[in-house]
Amino acid sequence: MQWFQNKIYFICLSILFFPLLIFKSAPAQSKRPVISRIDVIGNRHIRKEIILEQLKLKKAIPLPSAWPDESLKRLIQWYHMQGYYDMKIDSFKTVYNPDSSRIDLSVGIDEGEQTFIGHIDFIGLGREDQKSAERLMNTQINQVFNESQFKQDMEEILGYWEDRGHPLCEVEIKKLSIEYEKNAPRLGILLSVDKGRPVYIDALSVRGNRVTRSNVILRETRLKLGNLYRHREVRAAEENLQRLGYFRKVSEPEVSFIQDRAFVTFNVEEGNTNSIDGVLGYSPPVSEGKPGFWTGRLQFAFQNLLGTGRLLDVYWEKKDAYSQAMHFGYEEPWLFGWPLHIGGRFEQEIRDTTYIERNWGISTRYVPWSSLALGMKWGQRSVLPDSLGSVLYDLARTSTWRVTFSIRYNTMDDPWNPRKGVQYYTALTLGRKENIGPDFIVFQEGWKRHVDIRQVQIDAETAFPVWGRQVLYLGIHGTEVKTGDDFIPVSDQLRFGGARTLRGYSEDMFRGSLVAWLNSEYRYLLGRRSRVFLFVDSGMYQRKEKEAGRIEGTKIGYGFGIRIETRLGLFGVDYGLGEGDTFLRGKVHVGLVNWF
Repeated sequence: MQWFQNKIYFICLSILFFPLLIFKSAPAQSKRPVISRIDVIGNRHIRKEIILEQLKLKKAIPLPSAWPDESLKRLIQWYHMQGYYDMKIDSFKTVYNPDSSRIDLSVGIDEGEQTFIGHIDFIGLGREDQKSAERLMNTQINQVFNESQFKQDMEEILGYWEDRGHPLCEVEIKKLSIEYEKNAPRLGILLSVDKGRPVYIDALSVRGNRVTRSNVILRETRLKLGNLYRHREVRAAEENLQRLGYFRKVSEPEVSFIQDRAFVTFNVEEGNTNSIDGVLGYSPPVSEGKPGFWTGRLQFAFQNLLGTGRLLDVYWEKKDAYSQAMHFGYEEPWLFGWPLHIGGRFEQEIRDTTYIERNWGISTRYVPWSSLALGMKWGQRSVLPDSLGSVLYDLARTSTWRVTFSIRYNTMDDPWNPRKGVQYYTALTLGRKENIGPDFIVFQEGWKRHVDIRQVQIDAETAFPVWGRQVLYLGIHGTEVKTGDDFIPVSDQLRFGGARTLRGYSEDMFRGSLVAWLNSEYRYLLGRRSRVFLFVDSGMYQRKEKEAGRIEGTKIGYGFGIRIETRLGLFGVDYGLGEGDTFLRGKVHVGLVNWF
């Protein structure tokens, strides 16, 4: 029994003191010595401070673990980049103090002389082709030879001929020779360029599409059989397909060559192109006794109807407690095999229960390139006030025939969550308005029976990466309308405010003959279609009224938002604050876009 108790006692002591024994017996980590002195010997062209920077050496710091191999290798590479190809390390010394806590370093180098370009010659090219190659090169005679720049020049020559129907072009350094002129090395370069035979597109195919027809995809690439193979155009075709919004992912095309024929295959991962876009918003009461109200939007968009590229758009929106809007549109693409799109559209809006506005029109778009669209729309706009609207707002029943010319340029890399690119849109609308009646309003206001209308609209957006997944987005929008009336009626004025224009305010809260707003967002991308962001919106408006005279104002809104891709679709929430709002009085906009 005593033996058993002694054994238990020994085990307990061992458990208590074992960590201390390990700590005590573990060898102390050796500290690296601190640099007390650094000498550089032999440098004639490069200052000592620059050399120490490349070696990553500095007095009063511990000696780097990469010393000497990595440090000296890095210095030699840096000298080569400056054109000192004869540079070499003569010696290096390390002297420790008695307790090895400090160290003195000495590096001896022989810099040699910078190597300049003596001459550059080509073989395998005709005179005109050689001039083209020479223009592409940044490496020039009598300049210091830079190896990385010279490699880029060779890539430029290859790319030049790839984009001119010679994807099998080869560039080879045939000879390098060193000549000395007054002890300065001069480098002679002989390049061999074999353009290869011209290559033509023999076959185009698509892989991965389930719904979208292959001919629809291939026509959007803008590539044609029998044309010269140009690498630049194949890269552009990939970007065109990604910009359509039909596909979740478009991979790099597969290209194979057989003699003078090219076979190109586009790999796509098809996504759902039809969508239901819903937004629900709530505006809290602005004063006691006035209740808040809900707003909403519902949109059905068939961007690729039955895989044919046809567009069908149905839209309904409740803007405030008394206003709502709807529209219906259809577009037929590639009429007669040309990049010509034709469509029709009908719109109706009930504004504050005082008047109804109806628009119908026929539109055409010519798309010579996937990034550029030239449009024209012709149609009629009618304003139908009720008796109360005629009396309170001096509204007349009007009919306006209009024609609109537009230009759109779009290089955004993704329609839903762009990382980079620009989008620009401008439109000019010319019209002739007839003030139909009632007569007492027309005569009382002194309006002309017929007046001309001109409207100019400009929209510009850009997105560019800041760092990593962070993206800065900016959008500038402005519209101005002018008529032959002394005072532009309420029904012809422009409106903005709300989820898509000036967040933090109710839908279409502001109006004027001239309106403009700026949207700025700092985004952090969570995924292909997901992001969180902070935003600041600002807007201005101005108009002229008979009683009040000139009215103008500026507004600002700010807040935050999120877009999250879920199984149900793209879920979004924006929370915006307008001027004078407390945190609990902000405007909330909740949206869901479902693809199917």
